[in-house]
Amino acid sequence: MKKIVLFLVFSFFISTSAVAEALSVTWKGALIPGGNTESGLSCTATTNGVALDRDRTEDPYDVVMSDDGLQVFTANRSNDAGMDSNQLSMNRLETPNEILTDIMRNGSNPTCADMDGANPRDLSGDAIATAGHIEGLHIGDGGNVFFVLDTVGDIGKFNLSSPYDVSTMTYETRVQFGNTIDSMHFSRDGKKLFTLSSSTDDPVVTTYSLPAPFDISSTTQIHQVDLDTKGIDVSAASHDQGFDIEFNPDGSAMFIMMANTNTANNNFVYQFSLGKNYDVSTAVKVGRWDMNDVFLNRDADELDGQPRGMGFSSDGMKLFVVEIMAGNGVDMINQFDLECPYGLVQCTSDSASNLGSQVQLAKQNINLNTSVIFKRFEWVKRNRSSENLNSFNININSHNPLLASLAKKFQTSKYINRASLNNNSLSNNKKSKWSYWSHGDISIGRYEDTIVEKPKHIKTTGLTFGADRKYGDNKFAGIAIRYAENGGKIRSTVQRTDMESLTLNIYGIIPRDENKYINAVLGLSVLRFDQKYLGRLTGERNGKQAFTALNYRTKKSYGDLNLTPSGRFTYAVTQLSDFTNFVSTVKSATDIIYEEDTFENGEVAAGFLFNLNDIVTSDGIFRPNGGLEIVYDITPDIKLEYSNQGSSNVNTATIKKYSQKNIRGNIGLETIYNNGITLSLNYERFQHIDSHRYSHTDSFLIKVGYISEEDSEFAFNFDPLQTSQMELSYIKDVNGFDVKVGSNYSMASQIPDYGANIEVSSKF
Repeated sequence: MKKIVLFLVFSFFISTSAVAEALSVTWKGALIPGGNTESGLSCTATTNGVALDRDRTEDPYDVVMSDDGLQVFTANRSNDAGMDSNQLSMNRLETPNEILTDIMRNGSNPTCADMDGANPRDLSGDAIATAGHIEGLHIGDGGNVFFVLDTVGDIGKFNLSSPYDVSTMTYETRVQFGNTIDSMHFSRDGKKLFTLSSSTDDPVVTTYSLPAPFDISSTTQIHQVDLDTKGIDVSAASHDQGFDIEFNPDGSAMFIMMANTNTANNNFVYQFSLGKNYDVSTAVKVGRWDMNDVFLNRDADELDGQPRGMGFSSDGMKLFVVEIMAGNGVDMINQFDLECPYGLVQCTSDSASNLGSQVQLAKQNINLNTSVIFKRFEWVKRNRSSENLNSFNININSHNPLLASLAKKFQTSKYINRASLNNNSLSNNKKSKWSYWSHGDISIGRYEDTIVEKPKHIKTTGLTFGADRKYGDNKFAGIAIRYAENGGKIRSTVQRTDMESLTLNIYGIIPRDENKYINAVLGLSVLRFDQKYLGRLTGERNGKQAFTALNYRTKKSYGDLNLTPSGRFTYAVTQLSDFTNFVSTVKSATDIIYEEDTFENGEVAAGFLFNLNDIVTSDGIFRPNGGLEIVYDITPDIKLEYSNQGSSNVNTATIKKYSQKNIRGNIGLETIYNNGITLSLNYERFQHIDSHRYSHTDSFLIKVGYISEEDSEFAFNFDPLQTSQMELSYIKDVNGFDVKVGSNYSMASQIPDYGANIEVSSKF
C-alpha cells in the first residue's frame, strides 16, 4: 500500500510539473513583403500602377490579420514612393495565417495583383498624418471599420462597405490624443478604447468609454494605470518603450510589447491576467516572453532587428511581429507558432464564445423538437382517414429504470403493427387505437461572428420515438421521446461545446370550432454540455429545459397547392448549472468558474403550409408538401456570469440574438408504397434576414417505416443513457417459435463493436 501511495504522489508531482512547465513559442521564419527588389520581383502598385523599387512595407510599426487569415495589413511609417507615403498596406496569403506562403514572396504573381493599400492622409483630406506617420492599426466589427494612429497622436476612423476591402474605405472622423500615444486597442464589442503611452520610460494604459460601439466622436476617460505598478520594470533613461498593446477576444488577458529604441536588446512581451475582462486596473502580471534570441543575430549575415508591433491570428495560435532594421537592413514580418491560444506565458480561453455556443445549442434543441412534433401533426392530418397511423415499429431498451419504464409505453407487439395506413388489417387481429412512429433528423447550422462571439458551426443528430392516438373525430394526443447529440465547433478557436439532450414531448390537438384547431406541445429536456479545449474534455455542465409551442391551424385550404394559414408561438425557460472549466488540466491557464444561470427565449411565427394532391402510381402514393414562415425572435438579451479562478471579480457575457427577423422554409416528399414501406423526407432552412452576418441552419428529417402483414416484426433497439447500444432485428414466428436475427453496434465505444446473433424462443 505504501508503494502505491508513493507512486500516486510521484505521478501527481510529475503531472503538476508538466502543467506548470513554460510554454514554447516557436519562430517559423520571417517574410519580406512583396515589392522589394531583393526578392527578385518586378511589382507595380495596384492603386496607381507605379513600379515599386523599395519595400512594400517600409518601417512597419503594426500588423493585423484578417479573421480568415488570408490578408495581412501593416501600418507603415514610410513606404515606397509608388505607393505614396504613410501607407496602410495589404498583402494576400495563399494559406490562412501562414505568411511564409505569401504569393508575392514566391513570385507566382509578378503583377502584384494580390497587393493593395490605402493612403489615410489622402482619404481624410490631410486630417490624418499631416505632420507625422502612421504607427498603429486596429480593425473592428469583422473588418467593417479601420482605425489608424499617427505619430502625432491622432486616431482616425474609416468605414468599409465591404469587409477588409481597403478600396471601399471612406473617412469618418478623427480624435486627437497627443503625441505621447504609441499604440491603441478597442474591446471586441467596441465600447472601450485603450491607449498605451511611454514617453518618459513609464508605460501607462488609459481606458476610455465610448457612447456606442466604435464611436470615437466622444470619449470619457475611466482610469489610467501605470504599468510600473503592475510589474513592468523600466529604469529611468533606459530607452525602453511600450510599442504595442493587445488583448485576447474576451479581454481576460492583456499583452504589452516593450522594446529598446537605442539597441536591439531588451525586447519583451509582458502578459497580464485581468480579473475583470477589459479592466486594466485588475491586471496581474503572469510573466514575460523574451524576444531577444529571435531578433539578435539569427544569422551571421543578418543585422539585428528591432520589434515595433505585433498582432495575433484570430484563433490566437500564431503571433506576428514586425521589425525594423537600421541602415540597409530589410524590414520583415515574423511568424511565431504558439502551443495554445495567446499562450506566450499562459493560455487563455474565450468564455463569451463558449457561453454563446451553450445558448445556441439549447435553443436548437427546442427548435428541432417542436419541428419534429409539428411534422407529426401534419402527417396525421394528411392521413386522418386511417384508423391506425403507425409509421415505424420501434423498441426502446434501456438499463436505466426511468427510461425503461417510459419505454414500455412505446413497445408494440407484432399484432398491433399489422394495421397499415390504408386501413388494411389482418382479419384475425384487432386494430390498435395507438399509433407508433419514429423520426431521424440531421441539422447543420452556420453562425457567423457577432460583436462578442466567434463564429461557430453546429451539427445535430437526433432520434425521436413517439406514440399517439385519436379520440373521436377531432381530438388527438401523444407522447414522444427525442435523444440528440449536438456538436458546436467554435471557429477560429481550439474550443468546442458538445451537448447531449433527452426530451419528453407531450402533444395534442385542441379543437377551437369545426374548422379551426391548435396543435400544442409541452416539452421537458435534460441537457449535458461537454466543454473541450485542444480536443480534451475540460468541464461538464448540466441543464434543464421546459418549453411549450402552440400552432394555430385551419382545416380550410386554398388553391391548387392546398394552402393553409399557420401561426406559431414558442416559449422556453432553460436553467444551466454552475461548473468550472478546468483549462489548466490541458495547458497552463486560468480556470474559469461559471455561475448557475437561467434564461428565457421565444419566437412568434406566421405563414402558410401547402400540400399537393396525392400522386397515385402503380408503386404507391406520393405526397409533396412544404411551408414558409416569417419568424420573429422575441428572445431578450441573455446575460451569463463567470469569473476567473481565484478572482472575486464577476464577468458578464451578454448573448444577443443573431437576428430578430428570420425565414423558416421547408419542402418534403411523403411516400407510401404498396409493399408496406413508408418514406418521408423533409428539408428545412432557418435563415437570418436582418443581419449582414450570413447565418442559417439546414435540417434534414427522415422517417422510414415498414408495415408487414406477415407474422413478423422489425425492431430498432436503442439505449442512449447507458451504453448507446443500437440493435436492428428481425423476428419471425416459425411454428410457434420466435426466431430472431439481430445485429448490434455501440456508439459509445471507442473501439467499434459489431455483432450478430440468432435467438430462438417460445412462450409457454
